[in-house]
Amino acid sequence: MCNEPPDPLLIHARDAWRIVRDDPRAGRERADAIVEEARELGNTAAEATALRARAWAEREVFDYDAAVGTLARASTLARRIGLAELDAELSAMRASVCLERGSPARARRHVGRARRVLGGASTPNIDLQDAVIEDAAGQLGTAVRRYRQVLDRYAELPPETAFTVHNNLGVILGQIGDVAAADRHLLQAEQLGALVGRSTYGFAVHNHAVLATRSGDLSGALRRFDDAETVFREIGFPLAEHYMERIEALLTLNLLRDAAAIAGRALDELDRADGRMLRGEVRLAHARVLLARGAAADAAVAADRAAHELARTRGAVWHAHAQVLAAEARRCEGTATGHDLRRMRRAAPILAAAGFHLESTDARLLVGRLLLARGRRAEALEELGGVARLSRSRIPLVRLKARLASSLAGQAEHRRDRVTRAAREGLDELERLRQAIPTQELRARASVHGVELASLGLSAALEQGRAGEVLEWMERGRQASTLAVPGAGHDPGVATLLGELREVMARRRGADGAGPEDASRLAREQSVLEARLQRSLRRQTDSPGARRPLVRAPALADALGDRVLIELAEDDGRLVAAVFGRRIHQVHRLGTAAAIDREVETIPFALRRLCRAPTAAGRESARRSLDSSLAALNALIVEPLMDTIGTAERIVVAPIARLFGVPWHALPGLAGRAVTAVPSATAWMRFRELPHAAGTALAVAGPELGSAAEEVRSVAGLHRAGLAMVPPESTVDAVTAAMAAGGLLHLACHGEFRSDNPSFSALHLADGPLTVLDLERLGRAPAVVVLAACDAAASEALPGEELRGFLSALFMLGTRSVIASTVPVPDLESTRLMTELHRGLVAGLDSERALDAARAGLDADDASVVLSVAYAHFGEPTTFDAA
Repeated sequence: MCNEPPDPLLIHARDAWRIVRDDPRAGRERADAIVEEARELGNTAAEATALRARAWAEREVFDYDAAVGTLARASTLARRIGLAELDAELSAMRASVCLERGSPARARRHVGRARRVLGGASTPNIDLQDAVIEDAAGQLGTAVRRYRQVLDRYAELPPETAFTVHNNLGVILGQIGDVAAADRHLLQAEQLGALVGRSTYGFAVHNHAVLATRSGDLSGALRRFDDAETVFREIGFPLAEHYMERIEALLTLNLLRDAAAIAGRALDELDRADGRMLRGEVRLAHARVLLARGAAADAAVAADRAAHELARTRGAVWHAHAQVLAAEARRCEGTATGHDLRRMRRAAPILAAAGFHLESTDARLLVGRLLLARGRRAEALEELGGVARLSRSRIPLVRLKARLASSLAGQAEHRRDRVTRAAREGLDELERLRQAIPTQELRARASVHGVELASLGLSAALEQGRAGEVLEWMERGRQASTLAVPGAGHDPGVATLLGELREVMARRRGADGAGPEDASRLAREQSVLEARLQRSLRRQTDSPGARRPLVRAPALADALGDRVLIELAEDDGRLVAAVFGRRIHQVHRLGTAAAIDREVETIPFALRRLCRAPTAAGRESARRSLDSSLAALNALIVEPLMDTIGTAERIVVAPIARLFGVPWHALPGLAGRAVTAVPSATAWMRFRELPHAAGTALAVAGPELGSAAEEVRSVAGLHRAGLAMVPPESTVDAVTAAMAAGGLLHLACHGEFRSDNPSFSALHLADGPLTVLDLERLGRAPAVVVLAACDAAASEALPGEELRGFLSALFMLGTRSVIASTVPVPDLESTRLMTELHRGLVAGLDSERALDAARAGLDADDASVVLSVAYAHFGEPTTFDAA
């Protein structure tokens, strides 16, 4: 019997199916052309096959209505000419589309129809759809068995089917904590995806990023997410699902702005499509972002909405996911009810049985908390004890939550030893996680996961009342003592991006009179470059230094000599102070955090009014407001400590992060003393070990600041080895190169603090901005840095008492002493202060005493008051020995 000659059009139709898996847009165009040609020629087999490719392309872009119609037409054609195998495959595809539209029951019916078409037989794709349906319903154990049955049952699988099996198995095994097996399957999926097409390869890389997130490899997760997004963008693939999964990594790293932005983009994309199955998950991810940002009431509403949607489209397991988040949001808001407790007791075993161990742990921990809140101590201890036994889990965040549960149980039992032991173990676990994170910024942000553990340890220490133990937990609550050694400074790609960003920012700064279209275009360019820069930096790895041992009270007291150190922390809504000095080791409870925060917020506003108010009456009002706030802060914080600190002339303050910019030297109780602020007692001990300043005194002027050139020439002229750099010579590259050899740096320029992204806070030089990112790429910085620029000491306060801004970057690079302002200051008058400051340094005063002497020489006018309050000393004082 002779073989039938090959049908060229049918071959092209099958090729269109393969092209769709690589590039949905190109495949769709190819399929459409073949459909038209097949209709003209009456080639029904080619038309039905090409329609199959078109339907997949429609499904890839969430055009489910069109995909359903296309599949129905293709199925009709396949039945007409007796192509049972193709008809069955089309039914399996319809099952996939129905599942993604949120109709699992219809999906099951289409799978059943596919088998009936084949007379009860099956195919790899039909069996695969059975597994996918269980997977989507959250029945992970059943799904794993069915995926493995597909691998065992068929000796050879089509590459696209084998890809889906390995990809989905990798995702599930990662979810339940079998990281090694998950990694093997996802590597296999990446290899198959490279053969099948770019979209499938992109999904394999994307899912490998999800696995990396859950296993604690956050550096690998960020790299793979970026790689997957690059693939998806190249082929015009919708990004909603990619964004949804990326949110977990961003929340783990406490990148809340980024998480909120992509959650919004994902919702917008799905609202334009009919992605009901995904939309519920994205709403749930958005609710997580809201809760992480402190919007508990909004998070509860969003999670309840997601729960309603997921109950219809994904079943009981995903409904339980959303209920856990909604209950946690209400707990944080203080509105959780007994109904929430009952829901959590139902949700925990549902999630555990489905293999969602992290989410099940969250539910059980929440049950324990809610029982404690209701006074049901015995039940709570039983639940918390069960969570505590998960401390050997393969999932890092589960191990952290197990330590938290143990610490909470110890608190309920009034067993201080258990509280502190579990909290120490949890913070050690967090430090191991932080060491695997690629950059100093992200390590700082990840500290959020240790906040409650540190707080529990501190509360236990305060109950005991021993100052040394209180100090230990204050220090454990802030990780600023870890010194990072920059390692990304020589990447040419990053250097190029920084140069492009500098150019755009300089153009924006010089385009004040530009039209709205030009201004908008430049703003978009800057935003795109900033995003590219941060992604590039997060793909690299700097080297965190060995964790410095926390300072102990006896060693601290010996090092302080005649100084007194005041370290602050917050406990149960109040500030507490641990005070140390020679023969001083006391703990004090201070004013409420809310009252202190109110006064702190007033100070920058009053200083700005004092600078800018056009009338004498306005300036007088501003001065009264400033005096009132300083006096109130003094009463809340300093007065309770006066008997302890006595007449000590030198004070070191280690405040909580959000109080770092308080003008401590201007509080009445500390007036006339030399005051410096440091991130922590451990950091202060490190600063003391750094060498005193020596070498060249580099004085740099920025543009558009009338007094800057005069100021830096005056400053440089005072020093024996002084070097002045003014525009156009004071470029970023020239200044950073000179910093490497300098012992002292004085910058007189415009400053800008970016509260939306402190990494791009800038000091404006001749060719554009010197950003925090520029500084972090240097190998070292001068021992003394004077920032005569607006807002140069302003910092973002992160959970875990971490700081982000110029101060933290300089301290990371080994700067010992920084003098800077937290608010805008008058240009001309600051020259007088700065000149006197450097006269003091030349005369042999240390940096702290030199600043005090310069302040003492100011007049009593409004501008001088602003200067006196605004400029503060940070770090450890040092003398300067000119080369």
